[in-house]
Amino acid sequence: VCGVFSPVDPTHEIEAAALIGEVAPDLRVCMSHENGRMGLLERENAAALNACLGETAETTIRGIENALELLGIRALLYMSQNDGTLMDTSFASQFPVLIHVYAAVIVLCLISFRSIAATLCIVVPLAGVSLLAYALMALLEIGLKVSTLPVVALGVGIGVDYGIYIYGRLRTYLEQGASFAEAYEKTLATTGASVILTGLTLAAGVATWIVSPLKFQADMGTVLTFMFLVNMVGAVVLLPALGTWLIGSGKMKGRRP
Repeated sequence: VCGVFSPVDPTHEIEAAALIGEVAPDLRVCMSHENGRMGLLERENAAALNACLGETAETTIRGIENALELLGIRALLYMSQNDGTLMDTSFASQFPVLIHVYAAVIVLCLISFRSIAATLCIVVPLAGVSLLAYALMALLEIGLKVSTLPVVALGVGIGVDYGIYIYGRLRTYLEQGASFAEAYEKTLATTGASVILTGLTLAAGVATWIVSPLKFQADMGTVLTFMFLVNMVGAVVLLPALGTWLIGSGKMKGRRP
């Protein structure tokens, strides 16, 4: 349900949702004033995306809750948003777009490295960059909609690559017995150089979009250039800093890859 002036007065959306609930109580109703930006198209697209993904989000959350129950873990379940803040499961069920990309990233990192600390080292810098990217989008008045969602996901995917490359090489040197400082120096000389070159090359490619006469292409060029460069810096600088605190060299010595 999307009303033209709902950010100012959502009364019409609320009344429409109530009427729909009376006629078809089994339907999922998403109101645009709850999960969209000021622009009409942005709110309309955000509401449509959340309505489509809602059932998947509920299934995922139920699966996690069942797994915790089987493991005997009695604790409140919160979901991490892409800006690093937390939301409870009822909120996550209503706004699934906020969690799907990062849920996939976290699960795949856990499967690959089998370590919560390693996952945090990779995901925390990524979440910080995403938060800054959304701040940039707000500054440029770019809404999160069907046309911009794949661009944001692309930036996240590239950032994850940076983190996995850096952490994978860093862990190899630590397992060989090197101190963290030595492992970091060797990583920068090998994988770090490749990550920096890749980041600069990708940023240079999309930076040409910034001068495009098409506003959408120029905006996306700005956002992607920002994400490619800052994700690169996060992987090269912030990830090792977190690794020093969360992992350290002593915990990795003698372990097999």
